[in-house]
Amino acid sequence: MSYKIEIYKDNKFYKKADFREKGDKLLIYKWENVDKGSYFFEIKDENDESYGVTYNHTAPFAETFDAVVEKNASAKPITGFQKGVDILIIFVPEEKKFILKKMKFYKMNLDIAEFGLSEAKSIKIATNYDGWKLEDEPIKQLNKMNYEVILAIPEGSYEYKYEIDGKWYPEGANKKLIIGENGDLFPKGDLGTGKFVYEAIDKNVSLKAIAHNYKNLQYFNKISDREYEFKLRTQMNDVEKVYISIVLHEEDNYEMIYELERFRDRTNGFDYFERIIDFWKNKLIKFVIIFIFGRWWSKSLF
Repeated sequence: MSYKIEIYKDNKFYKKADFREKGDKLLIYKWENVDKGSYFFEIKDENDESYGVTYNHTAPFAETFDAVVEKNASAKPITGFQKGVDILIIFVPEEKKFILKKMKFYKMNLDIAEFGLSEAKSIKIATNYDGWKLEDEPIKQLNKMNYEVILAIPEGSYEYKYEIDGKWYPEGANKKLIIGENGDLFPKGDLGTGKFVYEAIDKNVSLKAIAHNYKNLQYFNKISDREYEFKLRTQMNDVEKVYISIVLHEEDNYEMIYELERFRDRTNGFDYFERIIDFWKNKLIKFVIIFIFGRWWSKSLF
């Protein structure tokens, strides 16, 4: 039997969607980029019978929320939805279970030209995470040969293949998939070569090995009016030393150079270089990161 889910936000109809099969007993819906608000849910079967999603506990919706489905019942509102979060909705019809899971969906691009194809009528994906069960949703066609694949699986390392028009691709070894920021996404670092590891091995991965994003303050933090923390991430064993050049007075181009301390993250395969700098009464104008590879020098501005 097929089922649809109706979602209501702040007591008003919000959207309707189809559940998709996930194995023999589970139905799922991948709900992307949720708006903040209070929601309640109703489920309709193919005979237009209505089932309300309800619960009898007071547990908040932190990461997972368990509820039940009752025929002709009034659905109860659920709070705790943050703006921009992804929600995996799981429905088990036989057991009348309804589960909400907050997670971050992983998106990747598929260019069928990689397999020598110019068009495709059917595309499915299978991963070792799901026991190689084929999924066809959601795979969105962006243009004639490019697709966006959305996976709801946790961070980790996996293998996968596509089934395109009934044939497996790639034909040889499985493709590798690493979800989350991990050094395995990039070539291995090699000290002393004078080369940066920057781009990922897979051209469809947009992450970079060298990260210093001052705009979201992930690696550049203002601790107080006079103290700033500077941090840089690199591939493990790729950068020997990192110095930061601070320009304090732009008119006379006066600068101070500090060496950052290395911290090694063996779990995720990165090196982090960090330092807290006290500027006293000086006003910070700009900064320049200088990378040093043994006897090789390379200067990059972030």
